[in-house]
Amino acid sequence: MITINIPANWTETEQILNQLTGVRLGIPTTVLAPKGWLFRVPSPTGSALDISNKEKFIERFRHKIEGKHTMTGKNASADATIRVIEDFTTADGKLNVTKEKVDKIVDELNSISKSKVKGVNIYSKSNDILGRRLTNPNWGAKDLMDVERPYKANQAKVTAPHLSPEEALRYDMNLMYKLQVKKFRRNPELIDEINERGGLQFILNSEHIVGVKGSRWEGKGLNSNFIKVLAASYTTVAKELNKFVESPQSNTITLKISGNDIQTLKNRGYTQEQINEFVYNLLKAIMSSPKLQVKIGLIIYDEGTGVDEAVTKAATRLGIPVTKEIKNKKLNMLEGG
Repeated sequence: MITINIPANWTETEQILNQLTGVRLGIPTTVLAPKGWLFRVPSPTGSALDISNKEKFIERFRHKIEGKHTMTGKNASADATIRVIEDFTTADGKLNVTKEKVDKIVDELNSISKSKVKGVNIYSKSNDILGRRLTNPNWGAKDLMDVERPYKANQAKVTAPHLSPEEALRYDMNLMYKLQVKKFRRNPELIDEINERGGLQFILNSEHIVGVKGSRWEGKGLNSNFIKVLAASYTTVAKELNKFVESPQSNTITLKISGNDIQTLKNRGYTQEQINEFVYNLLKAIMSSPKLQVKIGLIIYDEGTGVDEAVTKAATRLGIPVTKEIKNKKLNMLEGG
């Protein structure tokens, strides 16, 4: 074990070490930092890590510092992977299921569901039919109300030219909102068409790119004022019709639980019973979270690791289908530790 001694007045270094907590790198060297932090850094020689030069230390880990550490990761066989030991060992060396970490996992699982909803470019020449139907002009959808004509006739530069640019934008966004609400009420089939694509999340994942230089309306997602207005008008009318869909609730994901080999777990002082109980409590906390917006349809575990028995028992107790992922020995050695 390598011990790092950090001057107490290095508040910036303390923040960096906090961000590095739990990061998994290729070389399995454990480093004990002040205040009981336990994390991993590459040290091929096994020598003590010299951080007397703060700038050099920051530069060495800049790629990790700037990257956001997540509780779950994408995997070829699963939508997300939870690393049992690395992310849940506290400063006292114990495994704990905390509300903070469960909430973080749930938020990341929910984001996977949202990312599955594909948006489109909403404008009159969109290659997607719904993209053409949701834009203001009705050139590509003559059966729908035309928003563009009454908007241009009543926009701020015509009816309120005295307004400042900021006031004019608010004025025009409100005008467009009212006209789009009228369109949705007159053409409620649009609400169903949006819901079939993922509801509000479909709109938020879409963009409005026309190619007009300096446009107040163009952009992706909520960076587009047009998308902001469309999201608000959809929400208003969809709720009036009791058809509001924030995001798909039926999305089913596959979750992988990975862990260390059994000998490594024993060396760290864990018994199989402790791992079994921990994995069950973790999965139960995730499944029972009121924030969870996805369904875990399948759990995958690594064959020959110390968590395979724990995952199988926990999934069975919770009624979740479970199966194993077979890896070659070399890959396990690279990932383990």
